[in-house]
Parts: sequence; structure tokens; C-alpha cells
Amino acid sequence: MCQTACNTGYAYWDIGVCVNICPTNPSMFGYLNGNTRICVSSCNSSTTGLYGDVQASRTCVANCTALPQATFGDNSTNLCAKKCPVSNQYGDPNHPNRQCVTWCSYIPNQTYYFQSTKMCVTRCPDGYYGDNSTTTSFGLCSTSCNLPYYGDPVSNLCVLKCPYGYYGSQIGAHLCVRVCPSGWYGINGTLNRVCVQTCDLGYWADGFTRMCYNIKTMCSNNTYADAQARLCVNGTLCTSGTYADPSTMGC
Repeated sequence: MCQTACNTGYAYWDIGVCVNICPTNPSMFGYLNGNTRICVSSCNSSTTGLYGDVQASRTCVANCTALPQATFGDNSTNLCAKKCPVSNQYGDPNHPNRQCVTWCSYIPNQTYYFQSTKMCVTRCPDGYYGDNSTTTSFGLCSTSCNLPYYGDPVSNLCVLKCPYGYYGSQIGAHLCVRVCPSGWYGINGTLNRVCVQTCDLGYWADGFTRMCYNIKTMCSNNTYADAQARLCVNGTLCTSGTYADPSTMGC
């Protein structure tokens, strides 16, 4: 039966039929034009603020859906995209309208750009670290950090002080490590925990544990604390003029 308007819940397709879901070929979306729902080829996000959402029964929406897959409003295609197509844009779940953005938001939570998924994330994936150390790296998920920051595998952030039990490596990707690289020694400083090549005065470098100790008896493998060399050494290798004292484990 011919009628002047489509029933509630239906949209008018300009081939002269009313449909409950607009077609996929050609790709069209339901748009509310006044009191009439029509099928359109583009939601024209730049003027309407709406995006074509396949997950929302092929309708034009202001907020792209998050389920079953997270989508974000993309102004270049007027669609809700699973992965933002513009090279320098990222899907921001913090954005009030779930849009593709150039700058990830930091309210209500700091988010970071993750290039692989083109997403703004509150926590970078393992092996990546949220970096706010420079203007060029601000808000990036990076595989390395800029000194004096170190990649913390506990928080996945670039931090000034590594967590307890970790030491900032000043070579390579500048990560917090449990054991320092060969030739470097971990020291628990007041301001930071870092790997150093020479232990501070009053400390001894232990080549077995790669740690700096300030208590003689902490030198491992029956080695002796040599104050002049700042090393834990075999008893026969104490600095000339000194000798190994088993009672104090020092030279």
C-alpha cells in the first residue's frame, strides 16, 4: 500500500521503499531529518556532528559505539572507525563524543598515543612506556625513555626514580632493570636508583651481583671490600699495602 510517510522505526530509501535498516550496497545510514528518518549516503559529520555507525543498526550517531568493538568518529570519512585512518589521529575514549583526535586527552585521566592500534590508552602495553619528558615525545607510548627518565615495567611509564628493586640503565633504551649491564652497578640513591660505572665514596662495587654496597659483609662470594678501589675483590687482590681481613671482610 502506498503511504505518505514511513512507519515509526523505518527510514525512507529514495528508491521508494521504507526499510528498518538502511542498505549496505550502496552504503547508507539512517538520518533523522526533522520528523522524518531517511537513508543518506553520508552523515556529513562536519555540519551535523553525526557519524555513520554500522554497529548502531546503520544510523547516524553523535557518539560512536564502544561495543562489540570500540569505534571513533572520523571526520575524513564521516564514519565511526575501528582504527582512525588519518595518520596523526588516534581514537580517544576520553573524548565526550568518542572521536579521532590529534591530541590525546589528559582529563579525567592522562592518556597516551599508541601507534600500533591508533588509540589513546590510559596505560601503555608491556614493553612501552608513557613518555611526558619532552614536548616532542609528550603523551607517546615509547619503547625507550629520555634521560634522566627510565622505563618502569611496573607502571609502564617513564619515571625519574625506578621502583624498589630496579635500577635505571643509562645505556640502550634507558629502562629500569633488576640487574645492571656488565660493568655497571646498581645503587640506591636518595633521589634515584640508577646503574653507575663507579660506586660513590664509601660504597663497593660487587662484580657478581652488579650492585654497590656500603656494608662490607654484603660483598658476595667471599670477596672483600676494598675502600681504595671501591670494589669487592678477591682477598689476594686488595690494593697494594692492604690485606684481606676476614674479621671485617674488608681490605
